[in-house]
Amino acid sequence: MLESQRPCAWAGSIAHSDLGMVRKFISQEKWDRLGSYLDWFAAHVTEEIPMPRKTYRSKLGFILHTLDTYEDGQPYAQGFFLSLYSHLPDRDSHGYREVPVSDGEDPFGNDLSTEDELVMWTDEETLEGEPIHQLLEEIPEEMDEPEFVQPVPRLARDIVSMRRLFQGPTPLQVIARPAKGARCVCYGGGDASGEGFGSLMSPLGMPPLFRTGFWCSEISEKSSNYREFRNLLEMVRTEAELGRLAGFDIWIATDNSTAEAAFYKGRSSSEALDEMVLQLRETAIIGNFVLHLFHVAGTRMIELGIDGASRGELQLGALIPGHPAGAVPLHLGALDRSESLLGWLRSWCGDDARAASPANWFYEAHQAGQYDYPPKTTTWIWAPPPAAALDAIEELGSARLKRHDILKGIFIVPHLLRTEWFRRFRRVVDCYFTIPAGTFPFWPANMHEPLTLGIYLPLLRFRPWDWRQVPFLVRFAYSMQAMCKKGDPLVGGYLREFWTACDWIATMPERMVFDVLQYESY
Repeated sequence: MLESQRPCAWAGSIAHSDLGMVRKFISQEKWDRLGSYLDWFAAHVTEEIPMPRKTYRSKLGFILHTLDTYEDGQPYAQGFFLSLYSHLPDRDSHGYREVPVSDGEDPFGNDLSTEDELVMWTDEETLEGEPIHQLLEEIPEEMDEPEFVQPVPRLARDIVSMRRLFQGPTPLQVIARPAKGARCVCYGGGDASGEGFGSLMSPLGMPPLFRTGFWCSEISEKSSNYREFRNLLEMVRTEAELGRLAGFDIWIATDNSTAEAAFYKGRSSSEALDEMVLQLRETAIIGNFVLHLFHVAGTRMIELGIDGASRGELQLGALIPGHPAGAVPLHLGALDRSESLLGWLRSWCGDDARAASPANWFYEAHQAGQYDYPPKTTTWIWAPPPAAALDAIEELGSARLKRHDILKGIFIVPHLLRTEWFRRFRRVVDCYFTIPAGTFPFWPANMHEPLTLGIYLPLLRFRPWDWRQVPFLVRFAYSMQAMCKKGDPLVGGYLREFWTACDWIATMPERMVFDVLQYESY
């Protein structure tokens, strides 16, 4: 077999590794087909022509296939799905489900966009605490789908966004990863406060670019979210125009959670913010670099010096390794950053609990441990770095799929790169809560971001089978969240009682623990 840096298509994509970087794209035939499909959607929506559901599904399926290659377009696929399922019950005029909580909130009405969030159990929990499968029983088993798809308002905007991203006569080539590894990593950060702004870009091996100044009156009158994102856009655009970002992996820190959410969701209530998000993605594609935007605590921005730069203070830190101010620890897990954290975890989950290293993620942490009677399982503590959290969660999900009836453990990770792993995380664990920085000695204030701690338990041998369907688990997690926020030293004791109770509940007959499992408070 001959090796080639320009192989043929595989799994729908073509990847070339010459020219100093790895690039991916689709064939010319698929590119032309993608353009024609987007034109078809645009014409039908603009001219209000009915869209047959079968044809709609077929064309949407192909677009989703191409988005596996062009990931920048994935946030703009939501309008297509909202239109496809707009006929379902409890949908508003925009295609969203009519639930008694607003977007960005968990089923109990807690804002997920702030660091003061409370626990969310699972997506299957409703406001009243009833599992959603019980509500689905009220919907007829056979529901006739309309012959035509009714577009929602967002669909037109998403089509325009995709056409702007995927324009040109030849297939767009996007960078998959830098071929030169760590030498092509760039760290940056930006902050805007009042009428001023400050930002710093530090491509490794190059002198850092520092920007600071004051907004003009037109921009200073805009909202703080607008100024924050405008600062990030101008920072990246300036570096890209200088040609210093081509082939780089860019990591941009911001203390504005709205900017992060808008970038990854591809939408916002502000049209101006939507436009800047699209421009930022276009800049990354044209500039031929990979862009990551992630949220950090405001105290970390102060430590890095970028917060002060927005106020004209020029003595600042830098987001580069080895600098006295320190870099954002995306590569360090919670146990690597805190020496006393493992001792606290073992104080309530048992001294035999083992910390799973990356080498354990793929086999040992999938095993049940000793097969004695009663069965004894090894408690694994997963504490991956935020940059590798998604990979660790995928492995844990695979392990639970195979051995859901016996695996038991803890997953703990700092609140960094949360948009990449959080959605998958809350589907893998049975309950979770957050530990704010500075409330306990094992996670002091200089850690800045809080910890997310998830617990996964073996399946029960009787109804409700899955711990996520146990009513009191929700209230227990709420109690843990409230106690952690106050720094209550009794948290460890309650967790120890809970951990022990789960063991004896799993080994006792159903008639003895049925009332306990149905109890709504703990």
